[in-house]
This record gives sequence, structure tokens and C-alpha cells, in this order.
Amino acid sequence: MRDQKKVFLTRSSFKRSFLSIALSITLLIVFPLFVASMAEAQAKAKVSTGAGSAPTESTLGAPIYPGSTYDAQNSQGMSGGGYKYYIFISNDPPDKVTAFYEQKLKIKAGKYDKSYMIPIKGSLPMPDEGISIQPNTLGGKSAIAKTMITFQKQAK
Repeated sequence: MRDQKKVFLTRSSFKRSFLSIALSITLLIVFPLFVASMAEAQAKAKVSTGAGSAPTESTLGAPIYPGSTYDAQNSQGMSGGGYKYYIFISNDPPDKVTAFYEQKLKIKAGKYDKSYMIPIKGSLPMPDEGISIQPNTLGGKSAIAKTMITFQKQAK
């Protein structure tokens, strides 16, 4: 009886080990293919929506801050719910960026803690369209910039 238990346990352990190895190999092969297909689908989505192209000053209804960089990926990710968001990043501090827009647009910004809001259409505190200037909280490639400049426009 004891020998039968040993044989059973050995076969059972072998089956579990074999299944574990087979599952690991399957995951090692299938998971990278899944990730690659998702990346390809996202790339196609960006091309079809035109999210990669930077907006013009005419589209924004305000000048683009000198030296700022358009962040297409985060702009696309935040847009929705009837609004289109255009995000730019800058290495200048928020106070300096805000002073630029106040001078160019002749509109006083509202200050909320460390952030600023400049209304373009509508009024403070929540304009229909406006420019939000705040310390950068983005990750990824944009993480090194000091300031995030977000243009909020109603989707048409």
C-alpha cells in the first residue's frame, strides 16, 4: 500500500510540475504577442484619430507658450465627455507661464492653490473653454517638465 502511495504521489507531483512548466511556457509565448497586438491597435487608433498632430494657435484660440512641447498621448487620453484637451509641457514655472498668457490675452487668471485658470469662453471658476496652468503631474516622457498647460475646448 505504501508503495502505491509513493507511485501515486510521484505521478501526481510530476503532473503538477509538467502543468506548471507548460503554463509558464504558454504565458511566455502568448503574453508578448498579446502586448504587441495591443500596442499595434493603439498605434492604429492614434493614426486614425489624428491625435499625434499638434494643434495650431487658431485651433486653441490662444498662443502656444514659447518653448513648450505638445503631449499628444496625454491629450488624447484625457479628451472625452464633450471636451477636447490639448496638453503642453514647459520647463518654466507656472507663475511665468501664467504671466505670459495674462499679458497676451489681457485676461486675469484665477489662482487656485498652485494652479491657475484663464477663461477663454465662459467665466471663472469653471469656464466652458480655458487654459489651465499647473505644476506638472504627468508621468512618462513628460515627467521632467515643471509645468503642464492644458487647453480645454468644447468638442465639435
